[in-house]
Amino acid sequence: MFKTKPPNFSSDHLFPLRLIPAASPEFRDNLKVKAKRVVSEFPRIIHESRPKAWQQWQRSAGIDLPTESTSVRLDSMIAVVRAAQRGLGAALAPARLCQAMLKSGALVTLFKHELATADGYYFVSGDDDAKNENVQLLRDWVVRTFAEAH
Repeated sequence: MFKTKPPNFSSDHLFPLRLIPAASPEFRDNLKVKAKRVVSEFPRIIHESRPKAWQQWQRSAGIDLPTESTSVRLDSMIAVVRAAQRGLGAALAPARLCQAMLKSGALVTLFKHELATADGYYFVSGDDDAKNENVQLLRDWVVRTFAEAH
C-alpha cells in the first residue's frame, strides 16, 4: 500500500484503499442509530497504522459515534478484520479485500459510507525483475484481475 507510485520500481496501480465499517452480523443486529447518532455500544477495532481513521470516517459520514467506547488496537489488517468477524467490535475494513467475507455473510457492512484514503494498492517489482518473463506473466494476470479502470 502506497500513497503514490513507489519510486525506483516498476509498478502498476491496482485500486485505491477504501475502508468500510464492518462487523459480525450479531454486532449489526445490536446496533442502534437515531438521528445519525449511534446510541448503542460501539467498541472499535483500530489498526495501529490508522489510529485516526474512525474519527475521519465519522466526519466524512456525518454520523456521530459514542465518545465513550472501548477499543482494541491491532497491528495487522487481517487481525482487525478477523476480530470484527468474531464480534469484538466494528472495524474499518478494506472494501476490496473483504468481498469474500461480505458475500458469505461472515462480515457485514454497518453503514454505506466508505472512507476514501490517499493510499492505493500496486503491483510492484524491481526494474530487473520486471523484465523477467514469469514476473511479466504474473503482472499481466494481477493487473487484468484486480486493476480498476481509471
